[in-house]
Amino acid sequence: MAKEVQGKIANLALPQKARLIALNSVIIPSLSYPLVATSFPAANIKKYEGIISAMYCNALGLNSHFPRALLHGSTFLGGIGIPT
Repeated sequence: MAKEVQGKIANLALPQKARLIALNSVIIPSLSYPLVATSFPAANIKKYEGIISAMYCNALGLNSHFPRALLHGSTFLGGIGIPT
């Protein structure tokens, strides 16, 4: 489901700010809510995190190969501060 949503949000004709708001307020909660009651191996969570990180990069107008350490890093240390 996350892969399908990633493709759809990448093709939207929305401004960056609207993409980020949609991602934070609707898409991420709807994708993350079912994860609370399930258990996955770490490898499956890494795949999911990769898709979510790519969606954030798209919404922020960053290259899809933007370093994840900077994407999820603290703003105090020069990162963007997106939660994992």
